[in-house]
Amino acid sequence: MTPPASGVVGGRSCQVRRGFRSLWLFGLLGLVSVAALAAVAPAHRLLSLSPNLTELVYAAGAGDRLVGVVAYSDFPAAARRVLLIGDAFRLDMERVMAVRPDLVLAWGSGTPGENVARLRALGLRVEAVPVDHLDQIAPAIENIGRWAGTSAIASQAAKRFRVALAERRRQQRGRVGVAPRVFIQVGQNPFYTVNDQQLIGEVVRLCGGQNIFGELSQLAPSIGEEAIVARQPQVILVLDDGRDGDAARRAWQRWPQVPAVREGRVYTLDSNVLARATPRILEGIDAVCRRLSPVRPS
Repeated sequence: MTPPASGVVGGRSCQVRRGFRSLWLFGLLGLVSVAALAAVAPAHRLLSLSPNLTELVYAAGAGDRLVGVVAYSDFPAAARRVLLIGDAFRLDMERVMAVRPDLVLAWGSGTPGENVARLRALGLRVEAVPVDHLDQIAPAIENIGRWAGTSAIASQAAKRFRVALAERRRQQRGRVGVAPRVFIQVGQNPFYTVNDQQLIGEVVRLCGGQNIFGELSQLAPSIGEEAIVARQPQVILVLDDGRDGDAARRAWQRWPQVPAVREGRVYTLDSNVLARATPRILEGIDAVCRRLSPVRPS
């Protein structure tokens, strides 16, 4: 038998190799397509790892998809009926896995990194949501809506928030004069405050106030009584969860030499409204601006 010409053998080998390569590429493309579909498929079982993210999920129209939340997720009222899977720092991993989440929402700056790493090691999809400033709230709502497949609702909610925030900024820009000195009290015994990089400090600036400890490097530094008295705040804003606001105001009567105390401008504000980067921050802005308005020239 005459052996086949080398060119024919080589040609068939090349054809076989090309065939295998085509099959391999086809299979790879198939895997990529499946992965791409999975990446864009709406999430139906959400976990929220912070109270502010829980509020944002409801704002994005995906509240009925929450299967687990952390402690203090108390707004809206429906959030209180969702299974607790721990708090912002400690998670019950058995409960987490039992509810079979297909999306876990982590607070970009607030959720401990080790918790995120543990959840991802378990094969869960975790999305970090940066929401620490006013201008991050609307994008956070939009992102959650996109992940959960509720973009139509989320887009409208984000638009309403942007419009309302812009209007409040416009109103305050029209005022002139020296900014009143403000002490923001977020804790007592010892006193704690916030700097200008923190959300509450941002709200005070929007309302035309000067945070007397805004320049400090720590987000929430501890402050001595003498330092507060020395800076002579004209307004004191006590953030409170509704339990001991009156007691906090009465405690300031020990320092009548402080202008805010002498002139009766020590105010208690709802910490849940002011400390969470959610659409409810608009209520907090209005409350702060009302308190600063009497000592801020028009």
